[in-house]
Amino acid sequence: MAKPNAWSQREVELIVSDYIEMLCAEYHGVAYSKTYHRVNLLSKLDNRSPSSIEMKHRNISYALQKLGYRHITGYKPLANVQQCVVQIAELGIAGHPELFVDFKPHVIESSDDSQVLEVFDTFELASRKLNLLRSQPTELSTNADRELLEQAKQLVYTYESSRLMSAGLSQLSARVSMVSESGFHILSYSELGNEIQVLVKVLTREHPDSFNVTADEYFSSKLLDKTFRLYVVFWIDHSPMAVVNHGVLDHCLKLRPNSYTAHL
Repeated sequence: MAKPNAWSQREVELIVSDYIEMLCAEYHGVAYSKTYHRVNLLSKLDNRSPSSIEMKHRNISYALQKLGYRHITGYKPLANVQQCVVQIAELGIAGHPELFVDFKPHVIESSDDSQVLEVFDTFELASRKLNLLRSQPTELSTNADRELLEQAKQLVYTYESSRLMSAGLSQLSARVSMVSESGFHILSYSELGNEIQVLVKVLTREHPDSFNVTADEYFSSKLLDKTFRLYVVFWIDHSPMAVVNHGVLDHCLKLRPNSYTAHL
């Protein structure tokens, strides 16, 4: 079977323009249909299949990630990309500076001698650090999992309190508290004074890619949505780092059920 022809510049310009339109909609919280966009493209391209369009979308995600921009949720970056895709994507995205991502973590200095937590906005931004975690040889931790979690909770508690203090909101900072309710660990606040429920999880060298989520935690994230935050804490060379995610857990993570309740 003959190999398909390389995508022409005209085709790449069409799909990149359509991709950026979807990306802007996603960024601004405007609903859109990936299926509609894909079907609409089929009639404009040179006999491309839906799967080839999907692959090209992932190539565009890779190009944008390399350029330092956001990419569409669900289109995981795929390498082996045509050079013209990078060039055309760079030209197309230049008019949308709001989509550029600052790769520097948030660091808020603490007033005491506690460790400073570096916080990234997405797992993609923390990918270089996480790759270091995965590449390190597995070592048995000297602390039990419970002790690691308690250390992580204290780091996040300090970070949340310092975040509000840095914003000049000392009264709200003083109200940040540890809680024991099911579904979250810390009660914090937004800069507007709204309550935020914070869940804390830990990645270790033994388990650098996964952690357990309970049903209560998942449904808390669905119920609270934008007032729910998940901090995933890990350590590189004893330096604490975290990724913070906002909203429903399965919007930012892949969840796999590992147990079921059977009823007669």
